[in-house]
Amino acid sequence: MINTLVKIYNNWGDRPENNNLQPLGSADEMLMHETATMDQCHWLERFLDVWNRVQERDTKKLSDRKRRGCKITNLLDLEVENINDLSDVKKLADWFLDKNINYHPEDDLNYYETNDGQKLFTKLIGDRLNYLWLQAFHNCNQKDVWSIILRKHNVLVSKVGFNYDLELTEKEKRAMKELNNG
Repeated sequence: MINTLVKIYNNWGDRPENNNLQPLGSADEMLMHETATMDQCHWLERFLDVWNRVQERDTKKLSDRKRRGCKITNLLDLEVENINDLSDVKKLADWFLDKNINYHPEDDLNYYETNDGQKLFTKLIGDRLNYLWLQAFHNCNQKDVWSIILRKHNVLVSKVGFNYDLELTEKEKRAMKELNNG
């Protein structure tokens, strides 16, 4: 859904009547742009409203995803003991992907839960995984670590099969249609 919104935004920015906003920055920035017209500001406000609602819904869906699965009580299949370089980061991220766990490396993994409300990890396992993520950010370039995490996250989202377009409310469908036409 976010990709669709980005396309809509870029198409809107490419229209000749919006040349005064070039180069096109974020919608928030363009809303404050000194040459933005009232009509452009109105469109940008509607766009940001839709964007924010989609972001909120996506965040809720992904946080719900964290709570799925069975309790993990060992790390026997984790092929890394310490994070020394980016290849170790990839192994750690792959482990989460293989388990279908949507995670954020800055979260305390001890609080992740299964669908039935049990802790996803034992305290020992959660602490170990938290430590590995700390090592990753300490021993490797943070930008590279985030790049790996985001690529793995995108694989997980496509693997789980979220289809936000089918889950739009009628109000959101109307807003999207209006943005496309507007």
